[in-house]
Amino acid sequence: MRRASRVAALGAVTILLAAGSAVSALYVPGVALLVLVLGAEASVRVAARRASVRLELGERSVEEGRRAALAVHAGGWSYALSRGALMPLPGAAWRPVGFRGTVVELALRPARRGEHAVGPATVRFGDPFGICRREIRSAEASLLVLPRVERIRREHLERALGLGRARALLDDGPDVDGLRSYRPGAPASDEALDRAVRAAASLCVGIAGVGGCSLLLPGAQEAHAIRPDLASWPYLHERLARVRSGVRPVWTVARRARSVVWVGAGAPEDGRGAVSCTVSPLPRKGAPVLFEIAGCAVQPAGRSTASAA
Repeated sequence: MRRASRVAALGAVTILLAAGSAVSALYVPGVALLVLVLGAEASVRVAARRASVRLELGERSVEEGRRAALAVHAGGWSYALSRGALMPLPGAAWRPVGFRGTVVELALRPARRGEHAVGPATVRFGDPFGICRREIRSAEASLLVLPRVERIRREHLERALGLGRARALLDDGPDVDGLRSYRPGAPASDEALDRAVRAAASLCVGIAGVGGCSLLLPGAQEAHAIRPDLASWPYLHERLARVRSGVRPVWTVARRARSVVWVGAGAPEDGRGAVSCTVSPLPRKGAPVLFEIAGCAVQPAGRSTASAA
């Protein structure tokens, strides 16, 4: 409103000059400037009450790396104002908006899992003379980014699930590029946690397809069954998207399990279940690698981990 204040001040000064110098002709421009400011402010104020801008996501959740459709709707001020501009997302370029408003369609490609705030969108508009200007913002939208599910070859699944039955499978394994060995005391990074969650999601879907499995989430008091029809998977996929570091599994829940696949971002924990293999972006040094999934090495359980069953 600085420009409005300057115009109003100019009008007031003009009126004072008219009164002080007895030049009545100066009253006309002085009063006109004040009326112009009052009219511009009233116009913008009324328009701000009726103008609207909102974000509309095409879907509530999307898997990592896939596009999410976003539409931004803006308008409502054409009867009083001559121009407007829209910033569809924070940091984006301003784009002009016509008298009748606009709908801008965008495609987002979120890179990391978790709950993400989208927006707000901002509309900036003013009176035809550029005296007054207002901005309004939309509410933020929420997009849940699900961990990516990678396909696992059938022979790899059978190799991992057969650990307890055929120790001959553990004689050797491939070298895995791009992974570094675990160093005791090394903290797990956010990237490592994301890799582990992707691996867990991929293993859940893969193992469910060959007969079913159960998923024990960090801190959960019960394991959730995942059957071949994957009826429970959408709910559990969302739960995996929200997994955070620092929460340990309740191993007593897995005490009666015949076989446990441990998935984590750091060193394997001792568990009470029959841990058959471990999955981590930080492979244990000296242990064979059966295969790699989502940047994590699948390895037979170490002696210390298996002994905790």
